[in-house]
Order: sequence, then C-alpha cells, then structure tokens
Amino acid sequence: RCCCGLFVWWNKRASHMMQHSTPPQYNGGGGGGQHPPQPGSQWWGNAPPRKQTAAAADDYLPITTTHHHHHDPPTDHTSSWAAVVGRWHVLFTFSFLSFSQCLVWFTFSSVDDPIKEYYHISDAEIDLLLNWGPIVFIPAVFLVWGMQMYLTNGLRIAFWIGCGLTFTGAFVRTIPCWLDESVRHSFSSLWLLHFGQILNACCGAVVMALCSKLSVVWFPNHQRATATAIAYSMNNSGTALGFLMGPGIVKTAKDTPILLYTQLAIAFLPIVGGFLYFPETPPTPPSDIAASYKAGARDELTLRDTLWRFVRVPSFWLVIFAGGLLGGVTSGWQGVLPQILDQVGYDNTKAGYMGFGNVLAGIIGGVVAGPIVDRFFVRRYKLFLLLIFSAALSLFVFFTLSLKMAYAHQIIPSNIWTLSIAISLAGFLQGSLGPVLFELSAELIYPVPEATSGSLLVLFFNGATVVVLFVAPLVNSGWMNTVQTGAVAICLVLVVLVRERYNRLDAEAAIANEGVASPITFASDGPAATAGVFAPHGVVVVN
Repeated sequence: RCCCGLFVWWNKRASHMMQHSTPPQYNGGGGGGQHPPQPGSQWWGNAPPRKQTAAAADDYLPITTTHHHHHDPPTDHTSSWAAVVGRWHVLFTFSFLSFSQCLVWFTFSSVDDPIKEYYHISDAEIDLLLNWGPIVFIPAVFLVWGMQMYLTNGLRIAFWIGCGLTFTGAFVRTIPCWLDESVRHSFSSLWLLHFGQILNACCGAVVMALCSKLSVVWFPNHQRATATAIAYSMNNSGTALGFLMGPGIVKTAKDTPILLYTQLAIAFLPIVGGFLYFPETPPTPPSDIAASYKAGARDELTLRDTLWRFVRVPSFWLVIFAGGLLGGVTSGWQGVLPQILDQVGYDNTKAGYMGFGNVLAGIIGGVVAGPIVDRFFVRRYKLFLLLIFSAALSLFVFFTLSLKMAYAHQIIPSNIWTLSIAISLAGFLQGSLGPVLFELSAELIYPVPEATSGSLLVLFFNGATVVVLFVAPLVNSGWMNTVQTGAVAICLVLVVLVRERYNRLDAEAAIANEGVASPITFASDGPAATAGVFAPHGVVVVN
C-alpha cells in the first residue's frame, strides 16, 4: 500500500509539473523563411508537431530541450465500470428523448378517427399536425447548429432545451382536455394542439442533428457507429410504438385524454435521466478526438474555414444528397403505401401491418448495423453502403414488379407473405443506411465538427421530405413504387462516385503512433489537399 501510494503521488506530481512547465518556444530559425505559429494554428502540449518539411525542421523544435520526447501510453480510464455506465446512461437518456419526441409527434396520426370526433377536425387538420415536424425542423436545425458552434456546453444545453420543448409541447396539448366540449371545438383551442406540435417539432432538430457528435464525444472509435445507430434508430421507435399505443389506449373518442397524459408522463422521463447524469463531456475522454472537444480546440475553426472545406470536398455533398433523397422519397412512399396496396386488394388493416413491419425492421436494421460496421467495415463505409443500396434496389424492383403499375400490369405473381417479407427487408436495409451516412459524412469533412455534418444531413433529409409531402398528392400512387426504385438507384450511383476518406480515424492513428500532433491529408478530393490534425490538446492546421 505504501509503494502504491508513493507511485500515485509521484504521477500526480509529474503531471502537475508538466501542466505548469513553460511550453516549448518557437526559436525563429531560418527554415525557408517560415513564420511562427499563429493563434489560429497554434499547437499545445510538451511535444512539437511533426516536421512539415525538411527546410522547416528547425522552426518547430523546442529550444528548451535537445532530446526527443517519448510519451508513455496513457492509462486507460475509459473502460472502467463507472466510465462505461456513464457513457451508456448518457446515450440511452438522449435516445429516450429522441424516442419520446417522435412518439409525441405521431400522436394524432395513430388514431385519426377518434381524434377527429373528439376535436371535430378534418383529415387535413390531422395531416398538418403531423407535417409540422419536417416544416419546423428546417429553421430549428440552424439554431441547434449555432449552439454547437458558439456555446461551450452546446450538447448539454441542446439536450435540456430539447427536453423542455417536448415536455412543454406535450403539456400544452392537454389543455383542451380540461375545457368544455364547446370550448374544445373552438378555433383558439385547436391552436393549442398546433402550438404543442410545433414546440415538439423543434426538439426533432436536437435529437437528429447531434447523434454523431454525442457518439464521438462519449464513445471510443470502435463503438462510435454503434452509438450513432442507437441514437438514430430510437427516433423511429417512437413511430413504431405509436402504431400500437394509440389504438391500444384509445378505444373511443373519450379515451383521447388518457393517450395525451400517458405521453406527457413519458416525455418527463428524459428529464429525470438528465438530472441523474448528463454532463457535456466524460471526465476522461475516450479518444484523442474527444479530448479536442473537452479542450475546446474544435471551436477554433472559423465559419469561413468551414465553408471552404465544404467546397473542397464534393464527396461530402454526394453523401448528403444521397441521404436526403433516400429519406425524402421514402417518407412519401410510406405515406401512400396503403393506397398502393389497396390496388391489389389489401385493406387498410393489412397495409397498416405491412407499414408497421417496414418501420420496425428499419429500427432493427439501424441498431444491428452499428456493431457490424464497427467490427467488419472499419474504413470501408463505402463498401457497406454499396452492398446495402444494391440489395435495397433489388428488393424494390421485385416489389414494384409484384404490383400493378400506372403504366403496366403486374409482372411477378405475389401474395401477402412475399410482399410483407419484401417490405420488411427493404425497411431493414434502409434503416441500416442512416448511421453509416452520419459517420461517413463526419469522416469526410473532419476537422469540421460532427454537429455541422449531422445538421446538414438531416436538413437535406427533412427538406426533401417537405418537398415530397407537397408533391406526393399530385402523383398517381401507381407511380410511387417506380419513383422509390429510381431514387434508390440514383443514391447507389451517388455513392459509387464518392471518394472515401477517413480523416478523423487518420488523425487518431497519427496521434496514437507518434504521441504528437501529426499532419494528415484531408478536405480535398484532389491532389492539392489541405493538411492538418487535431492533437489531444489543440489543433494544427497547415494549408
């Protein structure tokens, strides 16, 4: 015990001396006329950055020492029991907020007939209550992005704002239940429903845009895809449970308040989880990239620098367009699925079960995809996307040819089982695409923060959804299968054109191998790339 105590004391003393020692100074050497590191591109720590060129070798050598620093591997505190419990608690608290937000959003569409009787509203009114989700999402996502860029505790603040929006929105919707029937049917009373849905829709930007940021801040690199998949897929879980909760609780119009109060109680649970434990970052960063968040180094990128990196990476936009196109068209296709199946003799009940199977399979696919990618497709995200898009295209071709089309008769014989299996498998494959699109987009434009790439991805997704919501009623339902199949084919072509780069993983590998900040190539798809890397305590950016 004495030896252990002495060892701990010596380590703490050494760490204290390192933190308060004078950092290596720039010696102003010749080195080809190089300038000293500027504030926007400075480096921290006791080890200098790796030499950029041979001519500039002396410009970045510390004048206080004449020997090289060799860093011992740091003690891994991220695998301790407390760290593991903490990170999974944060993930599931955030995921449950995402789940409750989507559950509240889907309330009125799950039991439309009793809702229409209880509030005396039309189908168009119920559709608008649902459509507030993608409509409000577009301006809200810019606010979420701004919080991540300019606030120190952006993730934690966004989480609490999201909790407040969903809980307040769910509470406001219960107010008409306290009023007399004549007042409840008034125009002003119905606007409380719309106001509650708008508040809850604002939370959608929080839970969708910050999936990849939460995973990189709280999880090591071999668990990031898994964490992103869980956070992303839990949002769709709210829709899946809504299919069952609404009809299960609301038997008659008088049961509507019970459904609203139940969802209000569910919306309160993420607040409880947040009070128990939800800091901005873990006490010990699980990776060097997470350490850059904890040190605040990721905030040094200016808006101009971020926009320039977007211009230099066309592959990032290919990924974003593929995700937006797939999500938007799929939303429209799911909306008219009952009409599509009605043409071949399947009533709304059977179509509803098929739609539920599609959503449930998508959730399972999203959760399963994370561990598979973490284990078998490290640095091979593009290959995974190509395989999934190809399989999804085959299924949609089969599904399209199995039904009557606007321009042709049914080609492949089908029954309820073949169609149900095809729809469920298609949902499974589509659900597995989302988390990988989040992770690949973050890798392509690193060191731009993950909140930016995630915000742009879900912005395109919801923007395409809004367009499809307005265009779908003008399109014959017999064409929607063909449109969906064509959209998947276009997404496959876009992914083929992507030139994959893993700048974030390269940065961590360089730091782990060298023990110092090492330059990597990123941002450009062409030969004239920009070099730079985030060190555990800062950032080096060399153009």
